[in-house]
Amino acid sequence: MSGDPGLFGRIRDRVDEASQDDAPRDEPTAFSPTDLLALDDDERALVQLVLRSQPITPEAAAQVLGLEADAFGALLARVVERAAVEVTPDGIRVSTWRHRRRTPGGIWSRLSDL
Repeated sequence: MSGDPGLFGRIRDRVDEASQDDAPRDEPTAFSPTDLLALDDDERALVQLVLRSQPITPEAAAQVLGLEADAFGALLARVVERAAVEVTPDGIRVSTWRHRRRTPGGIWSRLSDL
């Protein structure tokens, strides 16, 4: 038999390459809109408030949410730690969110190379 792995061997090689391409990378922590689902109710309410009225001062956000300063500070710290929002000199803003879009069936698009 020759050294040619054949069609199925080439497919196996492409699948192996694709699985290595999908390996986790050291990316900076970023927030995505789907990460909203992982937030508790208070965190989600804060992020949604900031989305609707950014920039918003911490005092105004605490007042709208009906929280005392200490409780709001802890809530804001948790949301900032998750990279959902950031505190800037002019108030609280939504941080840069990652938008990762993957085409379904990435392996199938590579079959044309075989």
